[in-house]
Amino acid sequence: MTEKADKFSPLPNGIPAPAPEDYSYELHLKIMQYPNTYLVTGLDLGAGTHPVNKSGYGVRAAQVALGAAYGGKDEIYGPLYASYKIDGDKVVISYTHTGKGLAFKNGDKLQGFEIAGADKKFVWGDCAIEGNTVVVSSKSVPQPAAVRYAWSGNFHRANLFNKDGLPAQPFRTDDW
Repeated sequence: MTEKADKFSPLPNGIPAPAPEDYSYELHLKIMQYPNTYLVTGLDLGAGTHPVNKSGYGVRAAQVALGAAYGGKDEIYGPLYASYKIDGDKVVISYTHTGKGLAFKNGDKLQGFEIAGADKKFVWGDCAIEGNTVVVSSKSVPQPAAVRYAWSGNFHRANLFNKDGLPAQPFRTDDW
C-alpha cells in the first residue's frame, strides 16, 4: 500500500487563530464516551471529505473494528489526552492508549504543542517525551496555565504518535 497524506509541516513563526471547525475535535471525543462507539484516528492520513489515502482510512477502520468489536490485541487509538499537571514552569501531559509507548514521526523533534500563561497568549512549546508523558514548556511562558495540541487546524504540524503507529488526538486543557 502506498501511503499518501498531507505533507508534514514545520512550525510557522506564529500560531494561527482557531477556526470554528477546530472545536469539532471536542465533539468527536464526547461521542466516544457512548457505549460501543469508537473513533477512527486519521489525522496523519490526509484531510478533507475526500482524502487521497482512502485505503489508509479503511485499514484504520478495520483495526478499530478488530480491536473493539472482536477483541483483537492491537491498539485501536493513538495517544488520548488524560490529564495534565503544572510542575513549576512546565506542564506534564498524561495519556491513555500509549500502546507500546510514545514516539514522534515526520521530523527531528516532537512538535505541535502550544502553551500559554494566564494572559491566554499561546506560543509554540518546547516538548519532550518522558516515559508515557509529554513535558511542555517555553522560555516565554514562565508560569504556564494551559496547553493545546494539534489545535487551530495544526494537525499537519503535530507529530505525536504511539509506537503502534497511531497519531495522538488533538486536545486542549483550557476552555478559553
